[in-house]
Amino acid sequence: MTIQFQQVHPVAQLFILGALLYLIL
Repeated sequence: MTIQFQQVHPVAQLFILGALLYLIL
């Protein structure tokens, strides 16, 4: 991941992580 991804808002990160987990499951 790029450094810019690390600077995304916490809520956005949770949304992205949740979406990835949803796709995996």
